[in-house]
This record gives sequence, C-alpha cells and structure tokens, in this order.
Amino acid sequence: MWRKMGIVAGVVVALAGVTFLAPRLLQTVNTGHLNTLQSMTDTIWWPATLARVGVYAVLGWLVYPAWIDGHRRQVHDTLATLPGDRAETGASRAQLAARLAVLASARTRGHWIFLSLVGSDLLIAQLPYYLTQH
Repeated sequence: MWRKMGIVAGVVVALAGVTFLAPRLLQTVNTGHLNTLQSMTDTIWWPATLARVGVYAVLGWLVYPAWIDGHRRQVHDTLATLPGDRAETGASRAQLAARLAVLASARTRGHWIFLSLVGSDLLIAQLPYYLTQH
C-alpha cells in the first residue's frame, strides 16, 4: 500500500517538475544547441539501434524460452507430486497435460516476440527519426 502511494507520489512530483522546468529549458535552447543535439543523435543512432535489436534478440530467443521453461518445470513438479490413480488426480493430470501442451506451443513463439519488439521499435523510434531526417 505505502509502496504504491510512494510510486504515485514520485510520478506526480516528476510530472510537476517537468511542467515547471520545461518552459525554462526551452527558453535556454538556441539553434546552436539544437544542431549539437542533432549531430550527437546522428552519431549514436545506429549503434543504439543495433544494441536495441540485440536486446530484442536476447529477449525473444533466450529470455522468453527460459521463462516458458520455468513454467514447464513448475507443471512437471506438480505432476510429480500428484498421488496414484484416483479419479480426481486423473482430472488434474489431464489438466496439467493440457497446460504442458500450451506451454510447448508457446515456447516456439520466440521469433514472434522478436518481430513484435522490432515492429514497435520501427513505429516508436525509427519512423520519427526518419521523419526528422527528411
């Protein structure tokens, strides 16, 4: 409860700071500053893009499958703890087997995770950068 209130208070303070400090910052910006910022952005843009794509690859092909494997281990552990051949355990086993099948198909979707992240990067970062260049 207190943690959530602290986060909300932090966001409100940050927004208030931006609201009051942004006009002062804009008054200090001149054409020379903007040209310097633009040249710095141009210098780091493609290395930063490659770094982001690398992070997306790690998330899609390493982190996501490992996360799915962790869920599969939990299901296997639950299956191992079920008692013998009673009727209620048979239903539980069938439900857990269905869960394993869903997780097995989900594990193969890493490339979709990667493509979704790259697509969002194109829309959120690359398109605005392209539009400012041309």
